[in-house]
Amino acid sequence: MNCTGIRQIDYMQHADPDADTPVNYTCAICGSGSGTPCGKETHCEGIPPAEAGWDLAARDLQAAPFNFDKQTAFEFATKIIIQGHNNVTSWYSCTCPSTVNACGATNAYPNWIAADDDDGNPNDGTPHMTAIYNAFNRHGIACATPTPQNSGCSGGPSTAPILTATPAHNSVELSWTAVSGAAQYYVMRTEGVKGCDFGKTKIATIISTTYTDTQALNGRTYYYTIMPMGSNTNCLGSLSNCASATPSLCVSCAAYQAGSAIITTITGGDSDEFMDNCEAATIQVTIDSVGTDTALNTQVTISTTDPFINITTAMPINVGDIPIGGSVNTTFDIDIGKSANKASCMKTGIFNISIQATGQDPAAADTFDFTFEIDWVIGTVNWPFETGLDGWTVEDGTWTLTSARVNPGGSTQSLRSSQINLNCDIMISPEFEATSTTAFLAPNWYDIEIQNAGYWYDRANVWVVQNATETVISPASGKTYPSGSFYNWTEYCNQDSDKPGWSGSGAYWGNSTFNLGAYNSQKFQLRIKYMTDDLTAGEGIYFDDGYITNVKYQDCDTWSDNCLGGEYPGRIINTYIINKSGTNLVMNWQPPAGTCNVTCTNIYRGSFPWTGYDYLPLQCCVTGTSYTTPQLSGSYYFVVVPANDYNEGSYGLDSNGNERPPSVSACKTQDTTVCN
Repeated sequence: MNCTGIRQIDYMQHADPDADTPVNYTCAICGSGSGTPCGKETHCEGIPPAEAGWDLAARDLQAAPFNFDKQTAFEFATKIIIQGHNNVTSWYSCTCPSTVNACGATNAYPNWIAADDDDGNPNDGTPHMTAIYNAFNRHGIACATPTPQNSGCSGGPSTAPILTATPAHNSVELSWTAVSGAAQYYVMRTEGVKGCDFGKTKIATIISTTYTDTQALNGRTYYYTIMPMGSNTNCLGSLSNCASATPSLCVSCAAYQAGSAIITTITGGDSDEFMDNCEAATIQVTIDSVGTDTALNTQVTISTTDPFINITTAMPINVGDIPIGGSVNTTFDIDIGKSANKASCMKTGIFNISIQATGQDPAAADTFDFTFEIDWVIGTVNWPFETGLDGWTVEDGTWTLTSARVNPGGSTQSLRSSQINLNCDIMISPEFEATSTTAFLAPNWYDIEIQNAGYWYDRANVWVVQNATETVISPASGKTYPSGSFYNWTEYCNQDSDKPGWSGSGAYWGNSTFNLGAYNSQKFQLRIKYMTDDLTAGEGIYFDDGYITNVKYQDCDTWSDNCLGGEYPGRIINTYIINKSGTNLVMNWQPPAGTCNVTCTNIYRGSFPWTGYDYLPLQCCVTGTSYTTPQLSGSYYFVVVPANDYNEGSYGLDSNGNERPPSVSACKTQDTTVCN
């Protein structure tokens, strides 16, 4: 035996290795007590239920047909046990010596299989139903109905990810293989002598396959596992391998200060705060000394693979020595879209930054980015939530599209919070600037924990975010927050007692209107939170067809991408001559004079008899001032049009002095601004 002697819940370690039940153990052995199903002493009567939980993790989930490894089995069991106890008031009912019923609505077994279920109907089976049944049945507290069968989560994660952990200065870089069927991944961390066997904490929910834990300390070992999760939050996959890493001290080391990249100047273009095509900018970054001594002769190298960005500062930049704990700012210059490569509307440009001090190996690598080709416009922004998050970003927890409940009137999808306990789902909008009449309208449906003992506990609410400050706001009309006292969750999701929210039953679609005129001329973001405690949770909250009105928002830049600074192709005037040379036609012309900018000429050909301007390109961008083409049978006419890298100019004037129209297949966009 390997018995600890202290409430050992592995019955096989007992001197009498029989599975304990309320009949053979509780009623037969335990002394009298109160407040328990069989009326026996609490700790003694708790042995059979505790053994059932242990069996689920240590036996049944690790046995066929599941064959989960220990880490996965215990994690699945933990989820089922914690969530399954939301509505349990009694494990079973009992009348000693031999009557036990464990199938009531508030008993453990029905609630455990409900917690395991993926479709709201345990009668058709759950993903791990036979394991739960075997664990409970072994201890005499299972139910024969519904028939135990494993089903569900067929499209969920199919394999375990393979995790790699790489130590860095006060951080650990994690990467793992993608898993088919996974919509996102839980990043789990543990510390201490038990490694991954004890005390897992979820530190992030990630949709990609990389994560950097920046809350790790040098010299301390950390253990990590990754759990894949399907689009259904009840469909979890096997845990990855347990990977450990120990961040190490560095002597002469430097690193990019995350989030420090800022634009200091922009020249050219429309003089707004955004970097657009045909502009130049200076960007500042901050470099920190992160070692135990001065970062010596620190070299900074910045690069990009985006073709519309041209870094004009020579690399590397030597920022010299940085004292212990110190930092230094350095700048570099870029041109944006000054070549044929242009940034598209609201294009993200990514910069790679590498910092290396003398003796630092490897160099510290990081990235930062900016968005290009933007303007502020005033209007309405809609969020239909039909195909995605429509610009919102999930900051924590889960927000997913669903067809389970949709706003009437044509919607097929809505955005839903998670449906689990002890969770904080957070998403944030893009940045806006308010006007005096800005309003946010949020159609919603919710079923959140009802008021209990005079308090609203779980809640959902809307916040205004400005820099690092968030302020909860209340609907002015429509579905408002309920009145009453809200429980003070001081250190959880920032839901203090003065933070009201939707709570209770709002199980119908209705609009909530938030007036934001008080933030006139101020930039802000919207943040939506849904918070649950560790007890009863409802179905959560759904949003659909939301919108914000009379607001300044970021949209495509409207400034011309012509970087010539007012120089235009112009018009060829009275210098165009065609001569015949053998079987060829030879065209000659003189380029426009004045301030026109011409780099080539586009040749167009039309046909007679005349039916209108039917000319099509014969040759785009002919360099020089002549062109030869074979003489074809039939009758044709030709037009020569000056052009540059960005536009083509005039096709000439008709007999009434009007501009001839451009070809239906023009070589370039036309600009007929007069320059000659």
